[in-house]
Amino acid sequence: MILSVILTVSVLFPDATNEQVILGILGGGGVAAVIIALVIMALSQNGGTAAPAEKVAVATAPRETWRMPPLDQLPPAKLSLATKT
Repeated sequence: MILSVILTVSVLFPDATNEQVILGILGGGGVAAVIIALVIMALSQNGGTAAPAEKVAVATAPRETWRMPPLDQLPPAKLSLATKT
């Protein structure tokens, strides 16, 4: 995404894009990404790990003949904010 910003800036302002501007965008974007990741992890209730899924009843068949249950019978995945991000 940061490279897209650099490309957009270089197209819109061709005279203003030099090495310092590009490095500034890369550095600022990197710092912003780290800050956002830390905030999301701090707001996450379980420390950034996915919540355990509900147990699905599975027949105790040999591994070679086991089949996954139909998708409409599986419970929805419960993902934390950090995992979604």
